[in-house]
Amino acid sequence: MNLVQYAMKDEQPLNPRLVKIGLIPTGTEQKKRTDELTNTDNESEKREEFVNEYVRDLEEMMFLTHHKVRQPVANIIGMANLIDKYANSPRELKKIAEYMKQSALDLDAFTQELTAFIKTLEQKGKNKGK
Repeated sequence: MNLVQYAMKDEQPLNPRLVKIGLIPTGTEQKKRTDELTNTDNESEKREEFVNEYVRDLEEMMFLTHHKVRQPVANIIGMANLIDKYANSPRELKKIAEYMKQSALDLDAFTQELTAFIKTLEQKGKNKGK
């Protein structure tokens, strides 16, 4: 240990006994502890950045889910109601079935998009963890 008669802090002499027994770090010990704190701060900032990015990605996923899933579901419900009330001919049923098929295809496309988005999030998380 680097023993110092007086370590200066705020221009006040520190008790040399505290320096000698290691309660007040000096020289390389102080540098080492400062480096450790700096590394801890950097890691904390990285974690905070990751969490903020993750939250933004989740918000985007919620927005996409709300808008891209809700419309086809509402369309299918509406078409089911049309079938119940107004479908009196095979031609009307065929037209409604076409709309239902398109809504189902829209839902399928979105689920594939959502799956790709989630995989991207997972990969980001794995890369940030390295």
